[in-house]
Amino acid sequence: MFYKLQQNKFIQWTIIHIRYLVALAFVPSGFTKMVGERFTQLPTTSAIGQFFEVLYLSGIYYNFLGVMQIITAILLMTQRFALIGTFLFLAITANIWMITISMHFKGTWIITSLMMFAGLILLYWDKNRISELNSEYDSPKKCILQRSQEFGLMRV
Repeated sequence: MFYKLQQNKFIQWTIIHIRYLVALAFVPSGFTKMVGERFTQLPTTSAIGQFFEVLYLSGIYYNFLGVMQIITAILLMTQRFALIGTFLFLAITANIWMITISMHFKGTWIITSLMMFAGLILLYWDKNRISELNSEYDSPKKCILQRSQEFGLMRV
């Protein structure tokens, strides 16, 4: 069933567009953080404003967040490294999602929840590639034994 879904051109097209959509969502805020500019102008009289001010004043950490968002966006827009980009996207978005929920952002949690959902869709799309990471050939010794048994070189 899943194999047939992966062969559907419309679904392939949709997955590519989801990757680009979530990648491009990271570019403006990532670039702003990377160059050291504030990405929001909230007053520091509220807890949310104070949070963003402290984040901005963290210096190199703030720049690091921006660089990671840009790297994630680039990885998501490639075919070969999209899975790594998906893992990074989910890690970054999960943090943003928790911030929007814990700090009681009005409405923003809906957007970040949709971003999390998109990341989970991308993760599910690559479930076969993920399962290969934990395949039966997870160690060289197992691989050699399995191959030798397949070719009748070794009897167990």
